[in-house]
Amino acid sequence: MTAQLADINSKTPGGVLANGEYLISKGYATAAQINPWKTAVQKVFEAVDGEGWERVDLATVDLDDYLSRFRTLVGAQYKAESVTAYGRRVRNAIEAHEHYLTEGRPAMFRQGAKREKVPGKAEASVVKLSAKETAPQTAIASRSDGLMDYPFVLRDGRVVTLRLPSRLHSDDVNRLSGFLRTLQDDGHEQRQLPAGTSHRSEVAA
Repeated sequence: MTAQLADINSKTPGGVLANGEYLISKGYATAAQINPWKTAVQKVFEAVDGEGWERVDLATVDLDDYLSRFRTLVGAQYKAESVTAYGRRVRNAIEAHEHYLTEGRPAMFRQGAKREKVPGKAEASVVKLSAKETAPQTAIASRSDGLMDYPFVLRDGRVVTLRLPSRLHSDDVNRLSGFLRTLQDDGHEQRQLPAGTSHRSEVAA
C-alpha cells in the first residue's frame, strides 16, 4: 500500500495525503498550498513510526505527544523553526482531512488576506493574523452562516479558530483588537520603547 493509493476515507496519514491529492486534482486548493502539508505528514510520521507509517490509526494518536517525539528524534537534523513548521502543517493537513470526514465535503481554501499598513492604526488586527508567517495561509468556509474559520497557531503550538466574516469594518477590527488586548499576559510582555524614543537613544542612556 502506498500513500498515493490510500483510501481517502481512512483516518490514517495515507488518508490525509489522499485528501490532499483530491483537493489539488479537483481544484479546491493549489499544489503550492498542499504539497508542504504532504511533505510534513510524510516526514513526521515516517520519522516516528518508520515503515508502515501510512497506516497509523490517527484515532489513537495524541498529536501533541507525537510531535514532541518527532522533535526529539530529528532535533539534530532540522532547525527548530523547521520542526515547528512541520508540526503546524501536519495539524492543518489532519484538520482539513477531518473536515472532509465529518462534513462529507472538502474544506474550502482561500489565500490569507493582505492589507496595507495604515499610519496611526493599531498593529493588532485579526484580519492581519491570517497573513502572518506563524499562521496557516488558508481559511475554511463555514457551511451556512457566511462566516470563515481562520485557524491560528499560538506560540505554544496549540491551534485556535477565529470565526469571522471574510471582511470586517474598521470599527469592528478596532473593537476586536481591543478585546484581544484584554487577554494579553503581561507577564510575558516585552518592554516597549516610549513613544518618540529610538532604539539608539535608549542604548545611549
